[in-house]
Amino acid sequence: MKSDGMKRTAIILCGLAILAGCAKKQTENINKVNRDVLEAWLAKNYPGVTASGPGIYILEDVPPAGEAREVGTEGWVYADYTTTGLDGSVTNTTSEEIARKVKTFSNSKYYGPVFQSLDQSVLPVGIEAMLSGMKVGGRRKAVIPAWLVTTERQSSADKYLDASTEESTQIYDLTITDYTSDVYTWQKDKISEHFASLYGAADPVEEGFWYHQLKAPDNTEDYSADAELYINYIGRYLNGKVFDTNIRNVARDAGIENSSTVYKPAKISWASEYTDIKMTTSGSSTSSSIISGFALTLWQMHPHEKGVGMFWSNLGYGDSGQSGSIPAYCPLVFEVEIVDNQ
Repeated sequence: MKSDGMKRTAIILCGLAILAGCAKKQTENINKVNRDVLEAWLAKNYPGVTASGPGIYILEDVPPAGEAREVGTEGWVYADYTTTGLDGSVTNTTSEEIARKVKTFSNSKYYGPVFQSLDQSVLPVGIEAMLSGMKVGGRRKAVIPAWLVTTERQSSADKYLDASTEESTQIYDLTITDYTSDVYTWQKDKISEHFASLYGAADPVEEGFWYHQLKAPDNTEDYSADAELYINYIGRYLNGKVFDTNIRNVARDAGIENSSTVYKPAKISWASEYTDIKMTTSGSSTSSSIISGFALTLWQMHPHEKGVGMFWSNLGYGDSGQSGSIPAYCPLVFEVEIVDNQ
């Protein structure tokens, strides 16, 4: 006779087996529905189109005009894209024009090309297949089935379908604006070119960081480690668009003015190393660390000086970016003026 403990164990194991079977059945049902819906949609809208690679469907393929570099299998592509569902609704876009058209535009969001690593550990199978054979300047529109929105490589198209738990097939419309095998050198080259176009060619202060003085200081005495000073600042992308500032009229002109923000000089708490500099925005009672490029810009400055720092993403928000406003691998520009407390 089984003990009560053995009975409970048997019941639990049986329950887990049932749940596992239900989960597998549910996944299979989701995949079957996705496949059936996609096949019906293709038959109606793109009859005759056939699958390529692991199972994507290329709907349009516009090559670049003239000679162009082909995208390699390693590195990074710099691309604009829009994704839609099979019903035509836009689910994501890097295009300001499209965002405005579908009424999802926000001044606080970045619009423009973004980097996609070609490393297979982060590159979805369907995107990899879509990029295959493309060249800089080319545009491609393709259906990427739900089961190919994965970074797990399988040996056959059927196995992708069996392994998937995704529930949304997407249409990608993608234009490659650039390709690089080294995103860090790419950034340094772009910053150097932009800096030279505004202030003349110059060497970086340190790797990935340039500084230009816009207004001379009262003196060149260094701040003590416990000094407190006040600043006005403007954060921009290389294209000149403002993404952050503590100056009201600049925020208003950029369309990012916030009624709950106090637009006054921010307090800077100096330190013995630039990495330890902290900032307290007006209206806040707590100080916080600032990104290294912003701190390095301050580190070049003296009383009542005004200057601009330009720096690569290693000194900014790195390979992850920040909440829609800063994309990955994004160089930034900070214009800073040391002012009196107001």
